[in-house]
Amino acid sequence: MMKRMIALLMAGLLMMTGALAYAGDDTPFPRQRVPVATVEIIDTLDAVSVRITGTLSDSCDDLMWAWAWSNDSLFIDLYREIRPEVACAAVETPYEFVVPIETLISEHFADPAQFVLVVNDFMLRVDWQPDSSDLPYTLQLSKGTVRVETVEQTAGGVRLTGQMGCGYLVARVVKDWTQPEATLYNVEASLAIDPAMMCIAGFVPFEVTLEAAHTPPQAESYAVNGFVLPREFVTDPPGQVYGIMDMPVDEVEFTLQESFPPTLNLTARGFTDGCDFPIQVVFDPILEGLPYISARVARVAPIAIACPMMAVPFTVSGSITVPTPGDYLLLVNDEERGTVSF
Repeated sequence: MMKRMIALLMAGLLMMTGALAYAGDDTPFPRQRVPVATVEIIDTLDAVSVRITGTLSDSCDDLMWAWAWSNDSLFIDLYREIRPEVACAAVETPYEFVVPIETLISEHFADPAQFVLVVNDFMLRVDWQPDSSDLPYTLQLSKGTVRVETVEQTAGGVRLTGQMGCGYLVARVVKDWTQPEATLYNVEASLAIDPAMMCIAGFVPFEVTLEAAHTPPQAESYAVNGFVLPREFVTDPPGQVYGIMDMPVDEVEFTLQESFPPTLNLTARGFTDGCDFPIQVVFDPILEGLPYISARVARVAPIAIACPMMAVPFTVSGSITVPTPGDYLLLVNDEERGTVSF
């Protein structure tokens, strides 16, 4: 009993450290998420922890972590701060990092529960039994994409609607720590695909309201799955709904840039209905094992806005790095636009 109490006390101290890291909005250093290869639930002094392993691209292995619950999913961000005075040797460095999670879970769930654990881009389904002496059952999940169609500011956060495939909706609002001096908040929504889940093929609508630790006017701007919302979003009263509307694309050009990793540059052309909200091109994350690159050309605007209904040409460009060589089908707004090879 004493052994377990000591373990939980140590876990609490480590979680306080993580919470401070998560809440340290005044840090001047940008954060870089580290690659994660494996995530494993382990027992540390009779307390449930998670062991994370991976390989860093250089010798700087001073890792930090932060945590947050959102939509009953537990997010653990493993990162390092980019400090300009620190020089790193160009040598790959394997790492192992242990995070205590038992108190985090037991304070959130009083009863048995199933939830998704997200460590950077790695996802696990966890079947939690609070009074069990055995480690919880876990199952690795695949990451998929969802299509967000509307976003609305609420009194305490953000509401999303859209379409999703078979799986669990994983979503949160988090500060963009790549620019710590700015107050940009990312609304991230993705799909956790459970190989054990039986579903009917196709998409289903979803609606979710996410709590935001910082809401207007503290936030200067928001981005939803890469689409930057107009500045008016943070000043409009709650209830104003913005739509992410696909634009008709008449012409697509793409070029391959020789770099490491290689880069795909894409240019799309078409016509708008006269509203001057900027057209944006956003690429979905390239998912492991899926041979396609998908881009969405859309604009974000209030759904009730009246446009002059006059054809105005647009040209928009974007790029994405491709980490794995191969042949990829290029999709733009879900339409096939050719094949690219790397």
